[in-house]
Amino acid sequence: MEPETFFHWLGQLMHDNPPAREHVAHVAQFAAFGLTMRQGFAPDTLDAETRDGAAKGYHAAMATLREGAGRPAGVPMNGWNCAPAAGEWQDRFMTRAIIALRSLGQNTVEESIYLNAMTDGTGQALDGRKEYRLRFAAGSLPPAQCFWSITAYTEEAFLVPNALNRCSIGSRDAGLHFDPDGSIAFHFSAQKPATPEALANWLPVPPSGPFRLSLRLYIPSSAAINGDWVPPGLEQIT
Repeated sequence: MEPETFFHWLGQLMHDNPPAREHVAHVAQFAAFGLTMRQGFAPDTLDAETRDGAAKGYHAAMATLREGAGRPAGVPMNGWNCAPAAGEWQDRFMTRAIIALRSLGQNTVEESIYLNAMTDGTGQALDGRKEYRLRFAAGSLPPAQCFWSITAYTEEAFLVPNALNRCSIGSRDAGLHFDPDGSIAFHFSAQKPATPEALANWLPVPPSGPFRLSLRLYIPSSAAINGDWVPPGLEQIT
């Protein structure tokens, strides 16, 4: 939206949901360019230079947020990134704004953990022209008390269209294939696997270019929360 529209709605929201008292210094800064809790945004009271500065500040801030939203967030683990405190904001305004831009909100770690991979376990960027495998050893599946899932996204953060209409795979799926030793290997590729075993555990990805996998654990166990459980890295197999 345009800067004046943004500041108009920010003023309305500040009036309806007053900032915490400890943020009074920020509120005073807003008032310097015509934004107050009582009157909202009043651009007509400002000179041209101040209005221009507010607009430039808005555009610069949005560029910073978009850059942050496009970067991996959190602690790296075998090619996965996890931000365990992303739902607990305190005064981390930048983190909260980036999450709001990217996904509106985020649960606390007790509710869910999100891990995102844009690289394989060696740090190479995921590419839809290649095939990847993710193997969980026996007894080392994601420790979620409710359920867990893996979802594939395009570079533009959309779900991947495919003939199976399968956009995620995980603990709620019937018919997954486990190897005799109790391990399980999931396959990620644009091309349909040749064997029934691999097909049962297959999640389609874009036919070319970068993509992202998101591993979600709902009501994670303490092993996932405290870091005792770490997901394996993706293996490039072709």
